[in-house]
Amino acid sequence: RMGGLRSTSNQFFLRLTARRSSQMIAISSFVKKALADILSVSENLIDVVYHGGGVVEEAQSRGWSADESERTGGIFFVSTLYPHKNADQLIRAYAMLRKRRSDVPPLTIAGGDTDGESPTEEQGTERERLAGLAFRLGVEDQVRFPGRISDDELMEYLGTEQLMVFPSSLEGFGIPALEAMQAGLPLIASSRTSIPEVVGDGGITVDPEDVEAMAGRIEHALFDEDARERLVQAGRERGRQFSWKKTAEQTLTILDEVAK
Repeated sequence: RMGGLRSTSNQFFLRLTARRSSQMIAISSFVKKALADILSVSENLIDVVYHGGGVVEEAQSRGWSADESERTGGIFFVSTLYPHKNADQLIRAYAMLRKRRSDVPPLTIAGGDTDGESPTEEQGTERERLAGLAFRLGVEDQVRFPGRISDDELMEYLGTEQLMVFPSSLEGFGIPALEAMQAGLPLIASSRTSIPEVVGDGGITVDPEDVEAMAGRIEHALFDEDARERLVQAGRERGRQFSWKKTAEQTLTILDEVAK
């Protein structure tokens, strides 16, 4: 997590490493700027090399593709349940939209629970907080919490849900957003930190603190068929710009330059 970079011990070891490095690699321009600030080094010392995709890229290499006729699910969120992922804001936006129309499909909040600081395997306080919020807003029957899911389960969701919403306010990269685009799943994502540079024009970005705007974007993406089709095509095109092969090639180029 980016917050951990600001601990005294991490700063000491990172500064020591930076002083001994001819070049550094960051996974996004956001991380590059943060490292330059935290380590007090020139941005010229840092190259940006984006990640490839996650489980979707691997599945597509084996011939997987989503069948649009099977997208009969609902709204999907996936991430470890840290508070800064803003699943609570998504639940608020969902409840707001449910008040306007009853045909809004269910919301699935998938991901391992936390105590607000670190992941736990069985239980924590964040899922309880989110479930309590859904109850207070009257949408407890429409919001599902499957917990930590396997890669196979993730692929099932990415192939059958109608919309991914990823409102995190702090990401070094944002693999879930990229996975949604690569899977052809319409995406609404946060306008904070690294996410806009990864999403580009492959999805809709929104201020994660603006619940009303988020509800409006969700409604638009769910019920405007032309908008959905544009999002699917734009997401797939954007997703094709990221791959682990490209990541490896760019990394090797940097290593070759440093070795000269």
